[in-house]
Amino acid sequence: MAETVTVSRQFRLFTPTSSTLSNKSQSKIPRALSVTLQSKPSDLKSKQKFSAPVPLRRPNEHSRLENSDDSTEATVSSSSSNSSNNLPSDVLRLMDALKLPLDEELYLSLIKECTDARDATQAAIVHAHILSSHADPLPLLLVNRLMLMYAACGDIENAEKLFDEMPVKDSLSWAILISAYSELPDSHYKALKLFAKMLSQPNEGKYLLHAIVSALRSCARSGNLGFGLQIHALMIKQVGLPEALASNLGSALVQFYCRVDCLDIALQVFDKMKRFHLETIGLSAWSGAITSCNQDGRFEEAILLFIQMALSGKRRDRKSFSSALTASAKVGNHGLPGKQIHADAIKHGLVSEPFVVASLVHMYSNQGLLTEAMRSFEAIERPDTVCWNAMLVSYTRHGLFEEAVKVLYRMKAAGVQPTENMINEVKMACTN
Repeated sequence: MAETVTVSRQFRLFTPTSSTLSNKSQSKIPRALSVTLQSKPSDLKSKQKFSAPVPLRRPNEHSRLENSDDSTEATVSSSSSNSSNNLPSDVLRLMDALKLPLDEELYLSLIKECTDARDATQAAIVHAHILSSHADPLPLLLVNRLMLMYAACGDIENAEKLFDEMPVKDSLSWAILISAYSELPDSHYKALKLFAKMLSQPNEGKYLLHAIVSALRSCARSGNLGFGLQIHALMIKQVGLPEALASNLGSALVQFYCRVDCLDIALQVFDKMKRFHLETIGLSAWSGAITSCNQDGRFEEAILLFIQMALSGKRRDRKSFSSALTASAKVGNHGLPGKQIHADAIKHGLVSEPFVVASLVHMYSNQGLLTEAMRSFEAIERPDTVCWNAMLVSYTRHGLFEEAVKVLYRMKAAGVQPTENMINEVKMACTN
């Protein structure tokens, strides 16, 4: 017998409008999580699982949300790819033709398909079928997944309708919409307004931490320092600073202060995390702190942070390498720090990344090591415009105008068209 998920709070939902059945623009939400739901009824031993990418951006790759009660347990993990080739509407037509009833497990699976594909048209079809075949009221669990599905598909309007018509909301309901708003460039005010409303409403708070991370992201992107300071105070009151720093909230807080140019406060928080919770610092927090030190002219401190990052065992990415190389370009010592970072990049297999190569060329050029700069440039099979420009600037700044002109010809031969600014820079350098 098919197992169903029961939730105590239930209600009726709106019927999706006909406009939802047309193609909608794809969401620009860059990242997603997935939620795995396991029902645990007392009389059944089998488990029901549902995995769907949630449009909630994580502060790092190991972000986890947990929500468990008598009937459901939710865990956020990395999203998986969709391997099915059939559209959800195909499955629905087949089941209708066979006159077979659809249980919640199948509906949840179809919702997952729509969320994976971010297909607003299929999402509306599944929602309409649920309303036509499901007896009122619909369970809260299913409604949350529908709202999540619409948010992932970029259909924020229908996600809002679902949310507004919910007579009772749990903390996941609030977190889904707040996180969706925080990923949209023109909806940060909505995210913060909804977060403030969430705090004024009685809820179980099991997803409050994730809502805080999303609200901090909106504060950072909108430059709202005042609201972010209030969230910082809320973290201390609700969670406690030691516990907050031990979770993903610490990394989110560092990123927030870096984005609003409060580097001293960011580094204070970062320093406490290094002393007590080094293993919990996310990659984005490390990279953000290093980049902020560069922007503030604190180049030696940026290099030191990169070294500490390496010693902590955290895997460095191209952004952290590029930031560290940028700092090394400004520090003397005959390019020794940059050479050590270069060796580390080789070990990580990143010397063919255009982003890293351009930083290597810039670093060696600033240190007067043009031979090493050229070797770094030649190591990449297909340089992009940024790499070509870095090599061009290196030659012109050292007065090697003939070599700079050769770079322009090599670009054209490689099928890369030099920009007008690059050509003008060479002309100006040759005439001076």
